[in-house]
Amino acid sequence: MRIKHLGHVVLYVKDLPTSVQFYADVLGLATYGEIFHGRAALLTSGRTHHELL
Repeated sequence: MRIKHLGHVVLYVKDLPTSVQFYADVLGLATYGEIFHGRAALLTSGRTHHELL
């Protein structure tokens, strides 16, 4: 499934690496960085940015 449009989203997750992989594989989001010393991932769907914390 590919997303057409998605507004800014912040999700709190228990397992960051697994969640990053899931959102990349299932929704096609691309990772473009980390913040908070690797405790948060920055993702993008093209037009907007999202965080996994």
